[in-house]
Amino acid sequence: MIASFIMDLVIEEAIENAVEIPLNTVLDIKQTKNRQLVAYRQVSEYKNAILFIHGFTVSPTETFSNIPELLMKEEKLNGFNILSLGYSSSLMPDLSSRFWSADPDIESLSIYFKTIVENQLSHYDTIAVIAHSMGGLVAQNGLLKLSEETFKKITNFIMFGTPSGGLEIANSKFLGAFKRQSLNMGSKSEFILNLRSNWSKKFNDQYPFEFKTVAGLSDQFVKINSSLLQFHERYRYQIEGDHSSMVKAENNLDIQNQCFAIIVNDLSPYNTESLKASSLALNNLIANYKKIVRELEIEVDNLDAKGLKKLGLALDGLGEEDRAIEIIKGHKLSNENTDVMGVLAGRYKRNYLYTGNKSSDAESAMKYYSDALKISIKKEDKHQIYYHSINLAFLSLLFKDNRLMMKEYAELALSHCDMDTLNIWELSTIAESNLYLNNFSEAEKYYKIVKEKTKNQIRIRSSIYINARFAYNALLGLE
Repeated sequence: MIASFIMDLVIEEAIENAVEIPLNTVLDIKQTKNRQLVAYRQVSEYKNAILFIHGFTVSPTETFSNIPELLMKEEKLNGFNILSLGYSSSLMPDLSSRFWSADPDIESLSIYFKTIVENQLSHYDTIAVIAHSMGGLVAQNGLLKLSEETFKKITNFIMFGTPSGGLEIANSKFLGAFKRQSLNMGSKSEFILNLRSNWSKKFNDQYPFEFKTVAGLSDQFVKINSSLLQFHERYRYQIEGDHSSMVKAENNLDIQNQCFAIIVNDLSPYNTESLKASSLALNNLIANYKKIVRELEIEVDNLDAKGLKKLGLALDGLGEEDRAIEIIKGHKLSNENTDVMGVLAGRYKRNYLYTGNKSSDAESAMKYYSDALKISIKKEDKHQIYYHSINLAFLSLLFKDNRLMMKEYAELALSHCDMDTLNIWELSTIAESNLYLNNFSEAEKYYKIVKEKTKNQIRIRSSIYINARFAYNALLGLE
């Protein structure tokens, strides 16, 4: 019987000591009404930001009401700082700066958006933009102005009740003469026509971020031909509420609120099946993966083995295994560098385990591991030998159901390991090899060492535990 410690390993949390989330305090509206960048939650360690942008004639704390407070309580969004961008917008007419301070037009506000995002939010790895009404126009035009480096950080863009096609009522010359922001929102205005043209040229309904445009079922101010029909149907959503109430929660306990649900579902961590971790650690991990992909994919042809492996693992962590396979397989190093061959084999192995047990994926994995092992033996590279051997032992058990072959590869892997090593992967190879060789006391000893050394290393511990789980099931003849 396989020792029970294996099951103890695979069911416990990958992170036992989750970082404690600081207590959040509800903002005093009176104190923040005139601030232009309001922080609902701002923790220096967080790498992700949610940026709210309000609409016409309101403030950064009024539009979304209790939604930010609800988001702060949502465990899935731990690791996100929550901010709200304010700007001058009132019903006061822009008659003359000699009498009143005129509100800026939307073009100027877009430049202001760009300035804030590129400077005050430059330390974030990912930024999600949530906008209401005219704020969506500011954001759309602002996104088009961002530098390439900053633009790549935008992961989500959700608009609620935004008149993307403009407003008929704002075509009035009388209204426009008194309010530049109103004039900009006219359906026939130069601003709207230019925005729609530039947006289409930039994206053509294919967005590098998660995009949604949302209308209120009772919104009589912004019609759906302006808020929804300017975009492909796959990006259109409707929720309960009028122009104002659609983005407001009744209180900070209203978790059934539809605006809240859309934001949480859009921003929640994904690829979590094998990563049992605190959502804070997971969100930060995902942010790091996205940063790696942004930086390396544009230089893929010039990447060395280390860079290619890093890119492949990041894509894998984002749930884009097929894309990782396509990129790595097409690289010149995929048939000559054993480290790269191992990464490619690992992607096929993962596909075999998680996407229907296709024999073609398992065969491809074994081929790349076998070819890499031959090269490694020829080069007498012991680290690569034990790495490819232990994976072949694993697949010999799960795919070939050949326990003799499993033991041969396990013995080869173990013979090339240093029993006094401090390397986590080498330690896990020793543990797994002993598992296949029925040396349970040694396997337990080394799994416990691995457990202690990977307390705060989500990806590594997850990978090791997954192998242990599958091996355990296969050795017992379980599904």
